[in-house]
Amino acid sequence: MGASASVAFSYSSELSAYNFRDQIERQKKISGDRINIMRPDEWISGLWSVSHLKLLDNVICDTVRLKFRVQRSSEEAIWSRLTSHEKSFFDEASFLFDKFQMYHRSPSDGYFAIKSRSGFYITSTKTKKDVSFDRLRIAEVLDYNLEQNLVTFSAPYLPSSDRLSTNSKFQPVKVIETELAL
Repeated sequence: MGASASVAFSYSSELSAYNFRDQIERQKKISGDRINIMRPDEWISGLWSVSHLKLLDNVICDTVRLKFRVQRSSEEAIWSRLTSHEKSFFDEASFLFDKFQMYHRSPSDGYFAIKSRSGFYITSTKTKKDVSFDRLRIAEVLDYNLEQNLVTFSAPYLPSSDRLSTNSKFQPVKVIETELAL
């Protein structure tokens, strides 16, 4: 795995930042997607800039990685197996993600996920989620075995690297019963 770098710029306006979008995407491709150019999210001293919180989040995400093993149960694309509700979820999420530019650095940031009958569906790693969203890049995470550190999934591409934290969000909440002594 090669080295990567994150870069943050400040702009005079939101429009100015938007006007650099194509140039930024071109530079990222030239670098083999090893340059993360962070998108501004806050006005600081009169400039549209990247907030301290976002910088901190980026540092943590780019340096702290959980290593785990993967087991692919099938390479079959799963879009055709999704219900109309699940398909609508991904299509509408993509539309809103693009319309409001809901990403830190690029359209491949973050993930979309929805609970499935046997686990959850999640966008694959490095999936652009804007108008160029590729419906074949959805994975079904079937299991995460914490003891074996093994993720079992079904898809042609690896599920998002956020799959471990997402897994905990879709686990049933355990009800703790207590007796109160009065």
